Amino acid sequence: MPYENQQDSWALNRARKFLAPLRKMLSTGDDHATFDRLFTSRHVCDLQLIAGMTFRGVQIIIVVGLLVMLYYAFAPVLVRIATAGTASLHLSPQGGLAFSRTLLTAFTPVTTVFAPVLAAFGAVLAWIYNVGSERLGVVDSFSCEIGALCRGALVVDTVGRNIDRFDRIPGIRPAVSSMPERQAAPFVVPQENYFPVFENGTKDLQVLEAKVVVNITAFYTFMKGVRDLTRGLAEMPNLPDHDGSESRDGARTKAWQDRVRDLIYMMFLGLESARRALDKLVEYDPDHDELIIVVLISELRAYGFLCRQFAQANDIRYGQLKLRRAVYEEWVGRVCASVEAGTGKHKDWERAFRLLPELKKQYEDALSEKSTGAHA
Repeated sequence: MPYENQQDSWALNRARKFLAPLRKMLSTGDDHATFDRLFTSRHVCDLQLIAGMTFRGVQIIIVVGLLVMLYYAFAPVLVRIATAGTASLHLSPQGGLAFSRTLLTAFTPVTTVFAPVLAAFGAVLAWIYNVGSERLGVVDSFSCEIGALCRGALVVDTVGRNIDRFDRIPGIRPAVSSMPERQAAPFVVPQENYFPVFENGTKDLQVLEAKVVVNITAFYTFMKGVRDLTRGLAEMPNLPDHDGSESRDGARTKAWQDRVRDLIYMMFLGLESARRALDKLVEYDPDHDELIIVVLISELRAYGFLCRQFAQANDIRYGQLKLRRAVYEEWVGRVCASVEAGTGKHKDWERAFRLLPELKKQYEDALSEKSTGAHA
C-alpha cells in the first residue's frame, strides 16, 4: 500500500462501483494480471472513470429501450382494457399469437439502437484495454529498472563503500583507529548505460501522473550526477605520503573528502527520489514494501553519515536533513507495521520480512543522537 495516499474522487468511486459486475466476471484473482490491475490500479484512474460512466450509460440506454419496447407492446392491450372492460377480455390462442407479433414488432426497432450501442461499448473497452495495458507496461518498466538499481546498490553496499573511502584518501595511510577492517574497493567508473528504459522511454513518461514523473526524472538525474562525481574521483591523482608539507596534504585531503561527501549526498538524494517514485509505481503490497525497505536501508545509512558531516545548526544542509527525521519515523513505522501484519498471510512477504532487522538497525544508527545532534 503506498505511503503517500491520495483520496479518490466521488466520481471515480462511483465509476468503480458501476464496473463491479464486469470486474466480477473478468477478474482472475491474480494481482499481477492485466485485467485485474485495470480495475484496481491508480495508474489508470481516468480509464476506469471512462469505462464506468460508459458502462452506466449503456445500462441506462438498454433499460430505457426495454421500457419503450414494453410500452409499445402493451399499449394495444391497455387500450382494449380501457374500452371493452375486463369482463369481456379472455386469453385465446389467436390473442396470444397476436400479442407475440406485437411484442416482436415493438422489439425490432429497439435492436437497431442496441446493436450500435453495444458495438460502441465494445470498441471503448478494447481501446481502454490497449491504452491501459500499455500504460501499466510503462509503469512496470520504470519500477523494474529503478528497483534493480536500488537492489544493486544495496547488494554491493555502494553507500557503505563510499563512506569507507571518505577516510581512505589514495596515497595517504589513515590512522589505525580510523581504518576499517576490510579494504575499500578501488573506484570503478561506470561506462555502460544502466538506464536503458529511461533513455529509450522518456516520451512514455507523459502518460503518468506529474508527481510520478517528477520523482522518476529526479532519480535518474541524481544517478547521472553520481556517475559524473565517481568519474571525477577516479581521475584525481594519488595523494603523496606525508613528507612534511602538511598544508599541501591537508588541502588535498579536504578536496578528496569534499568530493566524496558530495557523492554520498547525491546518492542520498537519488535514493530519496527512488523511494518516492517506487511508492507511486509499485502497487502489489509485498513487492512495494520490499522495495521501500531496500531503498531505506541504503538511504538511512547515507542519511546518518550526512547528519554527522553537517552537524552545525547554522548550516542550511543541516536544516534540510533535520526535516527528514519525521519523514523517516513515519515511513519506517508504517513499512514495519505493514510487513509484520502481512507476514504469514502470503509467501511473497517473506523477502520483505527478512530485511526488517537490517532496516531497524540502520534506522537506529541514523536517527541516534550521535548522528543527528547539532552544534551551534
